[in-house]
Amino acid sequence: MATRRRPKLSLVLRCDPPGPSGCNNVIKTTGKENVVTLNPSLWEKLPENLLEQILAKLPFSALIRFCCVSKRWKNLLLSNEISTRCNSSMPVLVHSLAGPLTVYSPTRSGWEKLPVSYLPIDVSQLSLVASASGLLCFSTDTFGKFVVCNPLTKTYRILQMPCGNGQGCVMPVPSPLHLNRDESGMNCMIRLGYLRVGMVFNEDTGFYKLVVASIYDGSGRTTLVYDSCYRIWKKVAIVPQGKFFRMKAITAGGNLYCGITGVESVAGGESGGFAKLARYDAEKETWSATLIPAHLGFLRKLVEHRDRLLLLVRPNWQIAETFDFFELQEAGNKMWLASKYMPRMLMDSVYAAMSRPNNPILRSYIKCFGHGDIMYFVGICVKRAETDPANNRCGRSITGLRVWTHDFSTNSCLRLSDWEDWDLDNGPLSYHLLSPSLHAQV
Repeated sequence: MATRRRPKLSLVLRCDPPGPSGCNNVIKTTGKENVVTLNPSLWEKLPENLLEQILAKLPFSALIRFCCVSKRWKNLLLSNEISTRCNSSMPVLVHSLAGPLTVYSPTRSGWEKLPVSYLPIDVSQLSLVASASGLLCFSTDTFGKFVVCNPLTKTYRILQMPCGNGQGCVMPVPSPLHLNRDESGMNCMIRLGYLRVGMVFNEDTGFYKLVVASIYDGSGRTTLVYDSCYRIWKKVAIVPQGKFFRMKAITAGGNLYCGITGVESVAGGESGGFAKLARYDAEKETWSATLIPAHLGFLRKLVEHRDRLLLLVRPNWQIAETFDFFELQEAGNKMWLASKYMPRMLMDSVYAAMSRPNNPILRSYIKCFGHGDIMYFVGICVKRAETDPANNRCGRSITGLRVWTHDFSTNSCLRLSDWEDWDLDNGPLSYHLLSPSLHAQV
């Protein structure tokens, strides 16, 4: 029995006959198709609620282009009614080195510079320290001064964290002994494990909280939080006991997580090292922590996956190809780590999949990032080796970045184009994930 094909959904606009008050449609017939050109003034006459319904059904990429139509359309697209339903579901990888930002463009299948010329501070003075939804957070050369921006809407806000030596809502100024003259104070403190900076974004409201946690001598383990809803800084609970922060701060399920290591006295007067997984609850403004058993392996990375937190460890430091995932389980105030199954592609086969005979992956540099259903694997690949003419031997290796993504919703992998404009000798890169958003407010 033949089945009837469903007609394509289309928008039918009823308008008056051509004339001064009509829409003056022009209909051209080409073969079997009719091309209808509408008078642009028709869109200006549409009721705003109808226009909102039309725009809300369009793909995200189309909305970005429509922001350029007029100031009215841009304001409409940035309103809560539209923007809350129009976020990109695909996070993109952003990395920075000494200022300039590079982002992977899925539409162009390549790497390109992320323009930040609209910011009042030169990009050479900025360091990317955190991200959340469609927002990026930079530290500056001034300790405690941040810039939060939305690259899509080109809006920004400069935040100055209160610093001083008092007992109120201030971050104690670190000793010069903690700082390096060759880099900004904030950057140095983060790199050495004395500070952690993270962002917690509320998808319902479009507001965020910027969390700055300290653990250096004289800091009192102070935590300061900036609330974008009320535009104020607040001093909250102190950081759990420890000596250094480990691993970059990650947001999952509305909480901020990071690692803490330290040394504590044990029976017999001896000292033993410990590692903790610390959680900051943005709603309750409290910290909690659970010990990470030493037998799990070497701590590598915290990864967000489908709103859950995963701990990536290397069971054997000598074998780079092996790594395991442990998922954080929570019940009330209790937290513990449980083994998490991952597809074989994400285990010992990931290195082989990313390597090529002529330009292999440097295995000790593999990194993993996650957001929702997407996981990024970033490796440093050897592009070619320069020959030293003096002794006719291979000299310095020219390297680049190789990136694979794994989409858990389709169980598929995709290799992105290599980024060849970076060399291992240039120093470490700062990686973050950005989910382009019209809804995220600075």
